[in-house]
Amino acid sequence: MKALRIAGYLVASAFHSIRNTVLLHFVATVSIGVAFLIILGTWVFFYNAKSALVGSHARTHVSAFYERGRDIADIPKIQTSYCRRTYVQSCLFRSGEEARAIFVEQNPDLKGAVASLKQNPFSASIEMELDPDFRDLREIQRLAAELKTLPGVEAVDDGGEWVGRWVRLLGLADWLMWTLGMATALAMIFVVANTIALVIYSRRDEVEILRLVGATDFQVRVPFLLEGLIQGGIGALLALGGLRLLLLLLQIHLFSEIGSFVQLIVKPPSVHFQIAAVLAGGLIGVVGSAVATGRFLRT
Repeated sequence: MKALRIAGYLVASAFHSIRNTVLLHFVATVSIGVAFLIILGTWVFFYNAKSALVGSHARTHVSAFYERGRDIADIPKIQTSYCRRTYVQSCLFRSGEEARAIFVEQNPDLKGAVASLKQNPFSASIEMELDPDFRDLREIQRLAAELKTLPGVEAVDDGGEWVGRWVRLLGLADWLMWTLGMATALAMIFVVANTIALVIYSRRDEVEILRLVGATDFQVRVPFLLEGLIQGGIGALLALGGLRLLLLLLQIHLFSEIGSFVQLIVKPPSVHFQIAAVLAGGLIGVVGSAVATGRFLRT
């Protein structure tokens, strides 16, 4: 019972402090919300764009092209040796005649020009679509080298340098996003720490009395830690609300006539992302408060 009374007192003390310094807490919470909105908005736009690109435009592929006039030999062996690898999603075998028919279908204006050619300019090919999440460049290059040894294969396209650049670009962008997130988190910790320091200063007489009557450092810290937790959590909630409103306005007023790719970029964050954001906000508030109270107790 004693522990419950102490816990109730500490919680009540935190809310009493917030009521007495409501303007100070309001400014700090709004500042956290604005900072969170900037970083969350940047993250959502970046990772939505990354997901859209990886899901559609960045699908890796390997294509083997045969010499003109030469057909694909031993298709069952190719299917067994190459097409059944775990990272190969599909294999398409296309003859030169099929390639020409597809070209004419896609470019009807050039049908006459293609028909006037004495020889078929299109060659047979094997087109392999790979798992978009597969990023082992060495394995892709190994597959391309093996395909090049097949009888009659003249050239192999494995995406080569383009795939490598894409993977490096995504890695750099991820690093930049985490760096931006850490810098913003440090800035928010600084805001919370300064706010709680001002609150502690305004209540220093009360804190000294608590210490004189036997309150431990932990019991002194708890109300301020709760204040930091509330600041950070509410700030994150405000940022999420502002982000959803911003995305909704963009979808309604700016991007209503633009393609599906842009619609994917402004897709709202998942529930798990929102929960993680609120927890991160609360943690930042607790850390900032711990920094302020630790500095006060040491002095």
